[in-house]
Amino acid sequence: MTTSFNIESYFLTVYGCQNHYKVPSEPKSKIDGHKQRDCFHNSISKFLDYCNSNGEVSIKITDVCDKFGFQRRRFYDLASILQAFGILEKSNMDTVKWVGMERIIPTLENIIIERGLKYFNKSNVSDFFPSEQKLLMHSIGINFVLLFISLRRQQLNMQETASFFARDNGRFKSTLCKLYQVVYLLVELGIVERRKTPSEVFLADKYFNYFCKKPIKQPFPIPITIKQGTQLPISCQLQPSDPIDSIFKIDTSFDFDIDQELVFSS
Repeated sequence: MTTSFNIESYFLTVYGCQNHYKVPSEPKSKIDGHKQRDCFHNSISKFLDYCNSNGEVSIKITDVCDKFGFQRRRFYDLASILQAFGILEKSNMDTVKWVGMERIIPTLENIIIERGLKYFNKSNVSDFFPSEQKLLMHSIGINFVLLFISLRRQQLNMQETASFFARDNGRFKSTLCKLYQVVYLLVELGIVERRKTPSEVFLADKYFNYFCKKPIKQPFPIPITIKQGTQLPISCQLQPSDPIDSIFKIDTSFDFDIDQELVFSS
């Protein structure tokens, strides 16, 4: 059975300041949703401002959550992305060290070398981006950014990307929802941007210009492309006027994985 899936409401219930397991009912949901989104956004902004102002600072997770108003699980999500891009380091089970946003480029350069992406070409794109069975936040975040760089494209479609990442695991819906979570955090960090079209994401100019100084003249597409929404497990037909919360129609069950490599996991 399928229902109309409100991606923004789902997203806000995941990243809200209130009980994230309870979906607010209409008509109050829209107001509450914006408050929750603003709360999470403000928590991230204050945390980043604090760390950027204090340099390489070590801080306890309990103090972070209390000081900046994070739910502990939501901070884990943010920390997973920060650690993946070299911005944050694990000190111990309840302490992390802020390294700095300037570590993003060196971290990506190291990953590009380690994964052999300097030898990437359009004939072996699937080899460099295998379809993983576990949907881990840090893995999706890194692969998403590397896909921009490898394809020399500043713009990617989230449905196409999720379909590509899920091509062998049959978990398109879960991958797409996880990708939305990751993109939200990458936008907060200034690594990617969302502009006019809800389903399109852009690599920030800073990183596109650094890694893609000589983009190929005709960027080749991701191997799995979307020609008609019916080719996918769910309908992805878009209308220009559609807001982000009415893009998809999918069922309400999500089989997300617990990331066992989070900076705070035992």
